Amino acid sequence: LARRLGLPAFRASEFELVGVPIHHLFAAAERTLRLHTAAPFSAVPLTVGHTVREGAAALAQLGGPDVTAEALAVLESEVRFVTRPDLVGLYGAHSAVSKAAAAEFDAGARVADGAGEAAPTPWMCGHFCAKALAALLEELDAAGAPAAPSLLWQTKSLLQPRGER
Repeated sequence: LARRLGLPAFRASEFELVGVPIHHLFAAAERTLRLHTAAPFSAVPLTVGHTVREGAAALAQLGGPDVTAEALAVLESEVRFVTRPDLVGLYGAHSAVSKAAAAEFDAGARVADGAGEAAPTPWMCGHFCAKALAALLEELDAAGAPAAPSLLWQTKSLLQPRGER
């Protein structure tokens, strides 16, 4: 949509979209078939391609431009998925890699609101967020100091109950 509107967003050479499947079977299918990124699979429910297609259709239905083709092209050629079995682990639980990343986050995370005041720290659960966090932390460690700001986007609620695990 930003490209269609001529906005200069997402054009920096350092900008990269990286996804981490949370289900081991979907990760394996991405590794072997490009399940999330190949255009032919965009009609398969629960894939990123399907979500992109449905989101673009909703935008068009609300009177916006139809960016389906452009969005699927971006997904196919510009999104990278991290699908390593040791990082993804099994669906619904931490992998050893994500559990270590969550522990690192819990030990040192500082969150502030828009005014710079301390805000509640989100829980890095093993089911969703910690797997993406682990991939981001590994890449930041490998790069040394990041060349550009990095963002971990999570689409779940801020605080979750903690159990014994």
